[in-house]
Amino acid sequence: MGLVRARVHVAPVGYEIDRIVLPAVELKAERVWLLVHDKPNEDRATGIIERVAAALEGEGIAVAREAHDRRSLFGIIRAVRGILEREEGNDVFVNLASGSKIQAVAGMKIVPIPSYEIRIPEERLVRTLGIMAERGGKITKKELAEAADRQGIISVGSTGANYSQARFAMLDKGIIRPLEAWGFVEVKKVGRNRWVSLTEEGRNATEILL
Repeated sequence: MGLVRARVHVAPVGYEIDRIVLPAVELKAERVWLLVHDKPNEDRATGIIERVAAALEGEGIAVAREAHDRRSLFGIIRAVRGILEREEGNDVFVNLASGSKIQAVAGMKIVPIPSYEIRIPEERLVRTLGIMAERGGKITKKELAEAADRQGIISVGSTGANYSQARFAMLDKGIIRPLEAWGFVEVKKVGRNRWVSLTEEGRNATEILL
């Protein structure tokens, strides 16, 4: 006999209490995650949050809160994804009617309706994206090679006078070409330096993967 799956709702907090409370009561939710703005002083719905929580708890429904930037699509997606990971094994329903339009879009994007394999880059490529993101999305090839070597992302077998050349070769073959194939980076020569920059798709990838 399997374990009982809890019914969990995820609801962005807007300005209407009933849009969160009524579905939770009617669908017999055991827990509701309230998506709240991470800057309460800027959120006009702050007063609504406590009223929603009180109404839910009055119906015997547990309340949890997850802070996020309600103006950022990827911030909302990360918040909902984090809840889904923590609620693995339960039945999770995302309320698309209770918050803003961008929160509804983010909620729809994260609901896995069809089941299919989603490819993600190898860890070494994701770590390289992290290095680039920390530097504003643009870095010289030399600096990237040094950082990747220092962090163990690439392994250089050569020593001595050929070390630098071998490191560039490993970076090209193992990192830059695969990232270019993903459409995440582009390389341009500016003056004497070659710069590796995140593309728009690469910046989006860092928002999701990092």
